[in-house]
Amino acid sequence: MDIVIDSLVIEVTRRCNMQCMHCLRGEAQNIDINKKYIDALFDKVSNIYRITFTGGEPTLNVDAIEYTLKKAIEKEICPSFWLATNGKVYSQRLVDVLLDYYAYCLDFGCGSEEICGLAVSLDKFHDEISRKNLYKYKGLAFYDDSKEFKDENKRTLVNEGRAKINKIGVRNITPSEFYTEITDNTLYIEEFYLNAKGEILVDCDLSYETQDKCSYGNILNFDFMMAA
Repeated sequence: MDIVIDSLVIEVTRRCNMQCMHCLRGEAQNIDINKKYIDALFDKVSNIYRITFTGGEPTLNVDAIEYTLKKAIEKEICPSFWLATNGKVYSQRLVDVLLDYYAYCLDFGCGSEEICGLAVSLDKFHDEISRKNLYKYKGLAFYDDSKEFKDENKRTLVNEGRAKINKIGVRNITPSEFYTEITDNTLYIEEFYLNAKGEILVDCDLSYETQDKCSYGNILNFDFMMAA
């Protein structure tokens, strides 16, 4: 049976170079995703429509981002990409990796400014960052301003991690089950989260502590029909 994922989220690292009081993850951990988990995922799935890279701070593990996108090319599929960075460090290597893959997407006929994106998180909780870093990222054709919260009153913080500890989280997340469909010998999965430990979840807005309680198992021995 073919396995197709609509929205794949990969937690490439749990390291971070900021300590934001609203962080839904909680305390940073010195964990990067092992490439064997990425290999196992691509060995099992037939197609992916969108990959979001998250953390931690994704720029601290560009190796995993590059490796994942190379696996997509090797498998001759073309998922769009999206990630948000805190912008504290400008990563030229990340930019080069994303630009190369973006060119592949456009050549393949599956990429555009609307479906690929890099965003910088700007709000009252994050540390101030270099304007030079910000404008370099803003110069990308696929820059996305959706993480620039100019009006904090319109933002609803998830009640997980540090936001919960600091009593500023207001939106509770109830871990959900997989939404799937089976048609023509294809298992379609709407949301799929692979964390840095290789564990599988559905929701991406969960603290590391909650993730440990809600995992569906490790990708190395996961039977996708369990999600059906």
